[in-house]
Amino acid sequence: MKRKLVLLFTIMVMVVNVLGITVNADGSLIPISGAVLNDQLNFKLNSTTVVPVGDDGTPVLPISYNGTTYLPVRAIGYLLGLGIGYDGPTKTVLISRTTSSVAPTAVGTAKSHKLIPISNVVLNGQLKFKLDHVAAIPVGDDGTPVLPISYNGTTYLPIRAIGYLLGLGINYDGATKTVLITKSGTAQTPVTTPTQIGGWHFVKYAFSDGTGTYGSDVSKFTGGKNNMTMSHTRYDDKGKVIASSTHQTIWSDPPNYLRVGELVSVNYETKQIASNAWTMASLQQQSVSIDQGWTVYLAAPDGTKYITKDFNGVLTAEKALEKGTKGAMRTIRFIIGRNYSVTYTYEWRD
Repeated sequence: MKRKLVLLFTIMVMVVNVLGITVNADGSLIPISGAVLNDQLNFKLNSTTVVPVGDDGTPVLPISYNGTTYLPVRAIGYLLGLGIGYDGPTKTVLISRTTSSVAPTAVGTAKSHKLIPISNVVLNGQLKFKLDHVAAIPVGDDGTPVLPISYNGTTYLPIRAIGYLLGLGINYDGATKTVLITKSGTAQTPVTTPTQIGGWHFVKYAFSDGTGTYGSDVSKFTGGKNNMTMSHTRYDDKGKVIASSTHQTIWSDPPNYLRVGELVSVNYETKQIASNAWTMASLQQQSVSIDQGWTVYLAAPDGTKYITKDFNGVLTAEKALEKGTKGAMRTIRFIIGRNYSVTYTYEWRD
């Protein structure tokens, strides 16, 4: 892996011209041959041995193809503490540096130390990527875009492209066949993204504190930005608790730059952790919305935009962002509890 990566676009030309592989009519799914599951490789993260795993904790093997090593995107998420989601309508893999998900415990499995040939493998040009809600393009050593591999319903990315995307150090110890990943790695090639002009730029964050006494009700919170626990309690005239509810809400910041025509998405989790008579629905309908001159809600995949029960997933705007005029302001507002809210303010810049 120390040698320079072979550019995947060059690989595609070689595959088509030399091996005579048929390309789909839309030119976006390119069958390849010679890929193997590689059970000879080991991995270290910041000098500690790690094992890439799937959703059930079972170890997953990297794919080796034309001298390049690929790992499943979801396994990468578990290794690095990232949120991984997928937006089906736009075929976009969503990567977030903020997540409340807990990685599964690795299940011990003996290594076979074998290379296992596989078939029905394609380079997938249909997929797009977003990092913290901003369009991102995985690239090779010279900044040229590289394509992910799709195999058995799983998306794999080159490890070095992952390094460039996330600012990681990626090296290889040939003697022990170990891929070395460091979070504080050397400087990496910047991710390729469209020029960030003519859009909405983040300028201010504000928190509306609902702490206080409201007649016979008392509200208070603990925690801080992106992770708050709020309680609301009602007392009778003798100070006895009549009803109460406590819930925790965790969310990811919207991106610092909002591009016209895109649908804003955020990771959002809320759960009731204590209740006396009150459900979360009776306490407050939580929601996330964008001011576009009118209210545009961010909704769950099933269309839910007012959250009244435990929820953990991605909320996405129902309408795309519109263009503004120089100096205009827009806000994204999270209603996270009774009398509590957070607001992200954006300014239009040409």
